[in-house]
Amino acid sequence: MKIAILGLLIVAATFLPAVDQSDGSLESSQKRGRLIYQKGKSPAGKITLLLTNSDVEMPATSFPCAYCHGENGEGTSEGGLEPPPVRWSDLTASAQSEFTRRQRGPYDLDSLEAAILAGRDPEGKILHPGMPRYRMSGGQMEDLLAYLKILGQRTDLDPGITDHSILLGSALPLSGVKAHAGARVRHALEVWARDLNGRGGIFGRTLELRFEDTRSTPTGTHDAVERLILGAEVFALFACHIPRESNGIETLASRHGVPVIGPITISPRPRIPPDPWCFYLLPSIYDQARTLVEFLCTAEDMKPRRVAVVSADLSIHNEAREGVLRQLEVFATEVVLDRIYRPGSLDFNQLVEDIETADAGAVFFLGPGSDTARFSLATTIGGGKYPLLTIGSAIGRDAFIIPPERGPLTLLSFPTSIGTDEKDLRWLMELAEEGGLRFDLPSLQGPALASARLLLEGLKRSGRRLSRQKLVEILEGVRGFRTGLVPALTFSPNQRIGALGSHLLSIDVEGGRFKPVSDWITPRKGDAIKVGDQR
Repeated sequence: MKIAILGLLIVAATFLPAVDQSDGSLESSQKRGRLIYQKGKSPAGKITLLLTNSDVEMPATSFPCAYCHGENGEGTSEGGLEPPPVRWSDLTASAQSEFTRRQRGPYDLDSLEAAILAGRDPEGKILHPGMPRYRMSGGQMEDLLAYLKILGQRTDLDPGITDHSILLGSALPLSGVKAHAGARVRHALEVWARDLNGRGGIFGRTLELRFEDTRSTPTGTHDAVERLILGAEVFALFACHIPRESNGIETLASRHGVPVIGPITISPRPRIPPDPWCFYLLPSIYDQARTLVEFLCTAEDMKPRRVAVVSADLSIHNEAREGVLRQLEVFATEVVLDRIYRPGSLDFNQLVEDIETADAGAVFFLGPGSDTARFSLATTIGGGKYPLLTIGSAIGRDAFIIPPERGPLTLLSFPTSIGTDEKDLRWLMELAEEGGLRFDLPSLQGPALASARLLLEGLKRSGRRLSRQKLVEILEGVRGFRTGLVPALTFSPNQRIGALGSHLLSIDVEGGRFKPVSDWITPRKGDAIKVGDQR
């Protein structure tokens, strides 16, 4: 079984491409109040504070309420002090100050507002000097008080969370032309969740999965995601199958503050600045193309000064062309032939002559696999010895019908794991051997299970006190996370693609396999550099 799974992963490199939620939904004012309490932030504007005996005004983000009183409002021990609990039941009862040993009466809304703004208790006496005096608008105060009323209670939960479960959603093609693929991904995710729940779940919560059918269409995909967010009110989306033509998924998720973990798509292009709620695993075609240039222009035995770029006039290949041209600018490499062709209209023999006339030292051929194979044959007949570079997922099975002598000179970018350590896949093998996983579509099941592993890591690090915002902040801090199914993942507030770059592979046509020719390469960004200055 171990050998079978590892073999499937290598092959996959060729072909990458009802729960009651009534107690888990906060009102808008409470959501804004939670942001104030936990982060010192408000969509209505900046909140500031003054420390006692200080005239220096500071942002409330420096000392949010939760910093001293705890995320659940249970109170903490901070620097030898013991800030009191601020749950509503505590605030509205008489108590003795841990600081001054002085008795105080119960707070009401007016006296609580005075405590926050002026640092005075219900009797009008000054609170301990450790309590800041906050400056906020009347609307912001209303939001904070609305949240304090439910702080630490069961209702203080994001949608999709109960005391005993977490509801997750995935939009998959369960009907239409891609129904088989959707069914295989669903099977893998269900086996994963069943195994996890059998081990006790996450901090006492089991995972419940909700699937919605995309009908194998872009419109159906948007509708499925909308049903998961607005209808089912899932906590997060993961492993959704997103066709390239789908629009508005990021915007929809962002509008409702729903994390989207590891969507399966042929070429993610996050917005700049990136949407904070979406985490992609693998690079875009644009970045895979930039990796081709990075390798060509830094390899000691290559570094051509003149190159040709040939691209089919199709969206995916236009994106690759854009990446190639952008990265060639970084290396100040001259493009002596730049040709865009309509599929089915290319004269391959004439193209070979034009490339030789232009004296190009390398060719980026960005088109369907069948065209790449025909061009490779034409270069062999014409005697061309220059390297040919292309996107691995575009050439697919046609890689093995090119002339064998062209194999070593044909370089493909693949965002796949090369030389995966067996221990990284132990969990997957256990799912196969003990959970009944049929890992028979690795090109889609692999990224889907990798997104599940990333989500699980975020849930573990978040702890029992879980929220959507906290999950996003945790995932932003992921560095070099290994799933065994995709390259190590790294995210940051400004990076929403976990693996930027690719491996470079050549083709062993007679052996029917790919051969690694580089380690993982991340294309650089920056100003153009001289060819002689390449490192």
